[in-house]
Amino acid sequence: MSIIENEISEGIVSMEGVEDAIEPQLIEAGDYRAEIVKAEPQKSKSGEPMLRIVFKIHDTGLPNPNMITEYFMLPTSNDDEEKRNNKNVRLKRFLRCFDHQLEGGRLDLKKVDGLIGEVT
Repeated sequence: MSIIENEISEGIVSMEGVEDAIEPQLIEAGDYRAEIVKAEPQKSKSGEPMLRIVFKIHDTGLPNPNMITEYFMLPTSNDDEEKRNNKNVRLKRFLRCFDHQLEGGRLDLKKVDGLIGEVT
């Protein structure tokens, strides 16, 4: 049994580093450079396909700015024309922001990580 397991079983939990943790800080509204840290496919609670994108905002002047997670719902055959268009417009804006082109109508998520773009 590890020391931590012993401490937990006795109602004591090691909290090393907690007092030195730096809270993420909200950034002010404005224009920033953003880096895609992670892009991955996921399913929504209702089982619909979506992308989960995690951004890191640069040049904020803050020691630990908040990471931003954004979800992009992907169009499906169940969507009506308006809903499908709205999803596609949102995806198009995302790609434009990071100056990224689709390859044969497909998005290679391995090529998205690390992209830098301008965000507002």
